[in-house]
Amino acid sequence: MNKENNIISSWKANSQQWVEVIDNNEIQSRQLITNRAIQEAILAHQPKRVLDVGCGEGWLSRALVEKGIEAIGVDGVEGLIDAAKKKGGAEFQVLEYKDFTPENLQPLGQFDVIVFNYALFGNEIVGRVLKNLKDNLHSGGVIIIQTIHPQHALVADYTEPTWLKENWAGLDRDFQQGYDWYFRPLDAWKKLFDELSYRWMSSSDIRHPQTQDFISIIMEVSL
Repeated sequence: MNKENNIISSWKANSQQWVEVIDNNEIQSRQLITNRAIQEAILAHQPKRVLDVGCGEGWLSRALVEKGIEAIGVDGVEGLIDAAKKKGGAEFQVLEYKDFTPENLQPLGQFDVIVFNYALFGNEIVGRVLKNLKDNLHSGGVIIIQTIHPQHALVADYTEPTWLKENWAGLDRDFQQGYDWYFRPLDAWKKLFDELSYRWMSSSDIRHPQTQDFISIIMEVSL
């Protein structure tokens, strides 16, 4: 199994454990800053319609609907989408990244914001997904991506794109079957956006509110 396929396989194997982690607020950085940061980034654009890609169990989509925004969440893991549908609050559907084709994406319609919140772990597949979503973005719309900060302690030693191991360390659940994920420093992200003819808009450094350590980066691009 190649690295790209192993990512989705691992998430499928661990979907229930992940739902329990989110339901019980077990990731401190999410509660302290990153959940709020991604919501604020989206709300700053006053969108009417948002596509939440890699939505997991749907917390972000539900939060947006509570703000009066139409949100659709998609994820390639059936177990996560099942959990999202049970909780309700937004529209959810199963859609794996390998199936992000124009034929499958066209029925979703167009969006003011397309958001990836810690949902881009691959290499080549990331470029294909971003390319094929272009027709789903309104003129003047934005793609917002939150991911690990290039100066986060876990990746600060890496200055070039590389595959890194994810073993679900630090999560107090019975996670199994780790995977490799593809790390990109900021210059590599900018290069990818340029190759796909996206226009770079901005990036925001998200820091731990007490220690001021780098936690995540939020990037925004448009057509």
